[in-house]
Amino acid sequence: MSKHGDAAAVALIALTTIAVGTINQAFVGFPKGYDALGHMSKIRLLVDYFPNVDWNFEWYAGQFYSEGSFPALLHYVGGILVFGGLSTSGSLILIAAISFIAIGGALYGLVRVAGGTRWAAVVAALLLVSSSGYWVYIIEGGLYPRILAMAFLALFVFFATVHQVKRSRIAYVAMVLSLAATLSAHLLVGAIALAFSVLFIVALPTTGPKRIYEAIRLLIPTGLLVTYFYLPYAYTFSRPAAVPLFTREYSALPLTALFAPGTPGGGQFESLPFFLLPLAVGVPLAAFLTRRLPPEPLARGLMAVCGLAGAGCLVYAFYGLPAPYATFVYSFQPGQSLFFASWFLAALIGLALVGLRPPRAVVVGATVALLAFSLLASVDMARGVVNGDNTLMSQMRAAIPVTASERQFRIATNFDGPSGWIDSQADIPQTDGYQQQGVVQPDWQYWLQTAVWSRRPNYEEADFLLDWYGVKWVYGGLDPAVVQRFEARPDLYQPLNPGLPSEARAFEYANSGPILSARSTRTALVIGDSSSYSLILRAVALSGFDSRSLIPIRGGQFLDDYSAKELAQYSEVILYGYKVRDQAKAFAVLAQYLSAGGSAYIEAGNSTLANSDSPPAPIPGTRVSRTAIGPSWNLQDMGTAITAGVDLSGFAPAVYQGGPWGVSYIPSTDITSWGYPVLMSGGRPLMVAGALGNGRVVWSGMNLPYHAQSTQNQQESKLLAQAIAWSAPSSAADPLFSTEFVSPQQRRITVLGPASGVLMKETGVSNWQVTVNGRPASIVPAGPDFMYVPLAKSTSYPAVVEFRFVRSPQEWFGDMVSIVAMVCIVLYASAGAARRLGRRIGRSLASNRKKVSL
Repeated sequence: MSKHGDAAAVALIALTTIAVGTINQAFVGFPKGYDALGHMSKIRLLVDYFPNVDWNFEWYAGQFYSEGSFPALLHYVGGILVFGGLSTSGSLILIAAISFIAIGGALYGLVRVAGGTRWAAVVAALLLVSSSGYWVYIIEGGLYPRILAMAFLALFVFFATVHQVKRSRIAYVAMVLSLAATLSAHLLVGAIALAFSVLFIVALPTTGPKRIYEAIRLLIPTGLLVTYFYLPYAYTFSRPAAVPLFTREYSALPLTALFAPGTPGGGQFESLPFFLLPLAVGVPLAAFLTRRLPPEPLARGLMAVCGLAGAGCLVYAFYGLPAPYATFVYSFQPGQSLFFASWFLAALIGLALVGLRPPRAVVVGATVALLAFSLLASVDMARGVVNGDNTLMSQMRAAIPVTASERQFRIATNFDGPSGWIDSQADIPQTDGYQQQGVVQPDWQYWLQTAVWSRRPNYEEADFLLDWYGVKWVYGGLDPAVVQRFEARPDLYQPLNPGLPSEARAFEYANSGPILSARSTRTALVIGDSSSYSLILRAVALSGFDSRSLIPIRGGQFLDDYSAKELAQYSEVILYGYKVRDQAKAFAVLAQYLSAGGSAYIEAGNSTLANSDSPPAPIPGTRVSRTAIGPSWNLQDMGTAITAGVDLSGFAPAVYQGGPWGVSYIPSTDITSWGYPVLMSGGRPLMVAGALGNGRVVWSGMNLPYHAQSTQNQQESKLLAQAIAWSAPSSAADPLFSTEFVSPQQRRITVLGPASGVLMKETGVSNWQVTVNGRPASIVPAGPDFMYVPLAKSTSYPAVVEFRFVRSPQEWFGDMVSIVAMVCIVLYASAGAARRLGRRIGRSLASNRKKVSL
């Protein structure tokens, strides 16, 4: 009778959940919520390319599929369902429906096992289903990984309770596996699960040593099971964080959200049912005052833990009200904590009802009232539905005439509306994506987003970035002023859908360049610190000096780390913000490189040789002095090719923080015989050039990269670009080539004629390896830390260059640890099952022998 009653209760909860989810549209039609399209994109990528999916080539010019961002359990479950015949959208809906049923069912099981009262468990589950704060996670947010993780968290609490009541080996294994699954589904929910597990263990009615034993028995096996993700994740902490841990961009919920929903959207639709908070306070208080708390110590401990967890969720949701600039966890909006508050408070109420035992009529009335309220409230919840499958998105997708096999050009987007839609339908690379937390190079990504979609008429800088990111199609974005800036230059950006609303308009970029190509473009090894490299790149961008004119290579900080042979791989060396350990050795190597036909652009600003009485060759002077000028540069053009077409009067004032600008100069009498002045200021040569052996040198004391970038001055950028170009003349045409996209983790290019190198405009990480004609070669970071492979002069053609993405040692080790842990868990569970089977067989044999003897 008890089993049938429990089955009926769980069926009631499941049917109510399905009914509410159908009425509020969570389980019908296209997956709901802002994030649905992003998760569909990841499932599609997994299905299309498994097992070669450790690298996601579609988003942000390349990123890890999950390392450093989110665990991928949801997407793997979705991929399995799609392999089984479901559509991508259908897999998300099925996962969500089963998860919501599991969340409510586990809540029922928790109260039932801890308290032993079926009706209280039913009331707790129905209280949960009635909360719009519970449903908004799917209908407005589309936070499917968190929903799946919450299902495993709820199951973990249930199995942990069962294990404490029955001390079952199977319950223990289920408890460990469900906690590991929570951690494998989402970081945030995993953190909540760990916190809850610690509170749960602290609340156990046992001794301190026993609690420590229980903690070790739970957390160590769980940690070993999830090593596959969290060990590589720990390594990503050495990279710059793509998003901050905390933000002030969110605002706290209005107090009315405790009782009634507000306007859909904007984070104000989340709410609790008007009776949930009063019940969460009143029912436990009544049980305490009447001394009718649950008789079981475990149930009372669970009441305390659930009450504390629910209160914590409410504090997070509302603590920003008295503080206008409250700080919240990034990607965890205050209202989203009501999803968890709904579950914990419902559990608290259910456990407290166990001891009160109200009359049957009250129980039946409450159940019927909750059923009716849940169904009626679901109609109002539908007001907050966000559906990405709308006409506008379809029109935006249709505006860009790309094929599903396009791999050589990207689509540029600056918001995740079209971004999510693109790769949920096709696997075309783009500059944006859904998983911002996984961006490998956040500084470059920020520059791209702010410069391309700027209101300023910075066409050269924007085009520089569009070229480097291999963009052929651009969405104008949400700012009408930016869209108008694109429309003002139809020679650069051809309109594709001018009839659509401003935020949906797309353009085709006229000067697009491919992602993977063989190049004979001049290359420049930039030797200096990280900020100096960034300044060089950002400064030349202002004049549009893109990858067709220069391929900057990120070098090390010390000049004497390189040999002349290593420098010879590049057309030019740029020294800016550099250091030396042995000055004589370093500059001797540089002179050797120049005499063999190399080139150099040397900035005296921000270097150890900004002021020197005996600078080493190949600096074109026997003395370097330092002074300050400004606000006028007072420049005199000496009529060289370097300054041709540069408007020197258009330079920004020579000031620094309101004071004069510091410059270095080589006195005219101290210029070497092979050098000559290019620019002078008040009779002081600020830029000197010359030919040394078969090479060329430009020396500058102006700190031009910093000044050009900080003032966003195009004429200064043009001077810098022309100085670099003059140093290393380049007239060779790029060779013919053919490319093959084998998988996200393997690309191949066949170079048909002599080339200086191969450029792949995709984010470079240490996992990428390359071979040239089957032999290992080196990858160096180029431009915004993409990948460049220098080709030796001895390379035979046609040359096959192959890029392969391989798993890191920490990934392999993490996988091994998790596999071994899973095998041990399975063996442990199997041993228990075998022991029970053996005892059952033994009892059966003993019974048969007894019957025979009788």
